[in-house]
Amino acid sequence: LSLANSSITLMYAQALVPILISTLFVLFAFLTARKLTNSFGGFFAAMLVAVHPIIVSRTISTDNDSYTVLFHFIAFWLLVCALTASTWKKQLAWSAGLGLMFPVFSLFWEGWWYSFDVTLIVLVGSIIYYALFTLINKHNAGEAGSETGAGVGVWKRISKKPQLRLLAFVVLTLMVSSFLFTSIIRGPGYYFDIQQ
Repeated sequence: LSLANSSITLMYAQALVPILISTLFVLFAFLTARKLTNSFGGFFAAMLVAVHPIIVSRTISTDNDSYTVLFHFIAFWLLVCALTASTWKKQLAWSAGLGLMFPVFSLFWEGWWYSFDVTLIVLVGSIIYYALFTLINKHNAGEAGSETGAGVGVWKRISKKPQLRLLAFVVLTLMVSSFLFTSIIRGPGYYFDIQQ
């Protein structure tokens, strides 16, 4: 800004940062909702985020709260993109991007691992849900009756579920990529020490 106007002070420029960051998380709210619904849904999600009193009150100052909100929106967008990707290469790229986002997030907020843990809990919980759903419904039409090695058949059926394979792939990629990127950005010990 000072290149365009020499009277711009650092304090004035810093006051503009929350506005720019807020614009970014409104954009990611739009992209996420559009991915899940359509452009109409994306518009309303972005509008709600832009005027939501809690988000506005937390991001109006020059504190790092605006970065925290932004990284949460980015994380959710990357997770949605990973879970809705059409090919395994795209799933790998989006999941690895999510794994990179968390160590970058750690540079702005030391509580980054809350979001990381919640993401893992949701993914692992979804895996458990789909596995239990398959076990409970193992007696579908044509599958009733006892057979030798029925337990093995159930596990084969569980492992063939596309939802389970997708979720397991995303979890594995997230764990590996987040460890690698955290080791590069913050050091390998930082990944395991949640007290930092």
